[in-house]
Amino acid sequence: MAFKLSSEFVDTANGSGDAIRKKKETHRMAEENRAFAQFLMGTSIPGAHFVWAFSLMFLFSGRGYWQELIEPIIWAHNKLKVALATQPRALYKDVL
Repeated sequence: MAFKLSSEFVDTANGSGDAIRKKKETHRMAEENRAFAQFLMGTSIPGAHFVWAFSLMFLFSGRGYWQELIEPIIWAHNKLKVALATQPRALYKDVL
């Protein structure tokens, strides 16, 4: 027991052994976790900003939000002849 403990002290002083290996492994994992956290923050913050700005576009467009979502669906149904031909109508009279 005493010999093992003394050999660990000698290995640590020489910069080798289990203690140094575990320390290096811990630092490597911490660096990988930090890189992953930076990746998440680097993608989620711009992504959330894009969603926020995209929703504001509908708010300030002067037209109804649902109409903006429904019109492309109706156009696709008419173009692909999937459903009956329905004409989209303006939800507000002042748009036309």
